[in-house]
Amino acid sequence: AFLIGCSAFCQIMRTIKEELMWLRERSSPHEVATAISGWIERYNNSYLHSTLKSTTPNQADLKSVSLPWF
Repeated sequence: AFLIGCSAFCQIMRTIKEELMWLRERSSPHEVATAISGWIERYNNSYLHSTLKSTTPNQADLKSVSLPWF
């Protein structure tokens, strides 16, 4: 499980670098943090994943949540 987690982390970091950091130079740590935060928001709410049956990460997460207290 650790290797899978590490692989996924490395892939998401590469994606962030390719889609966000390499496209424009940032002038401050605050600007970097703001850009990454916005990217994560768009990624989780808009990016359709083939491995998640063409849903966004947030949609897939909502589908996987069970409510045992009901």
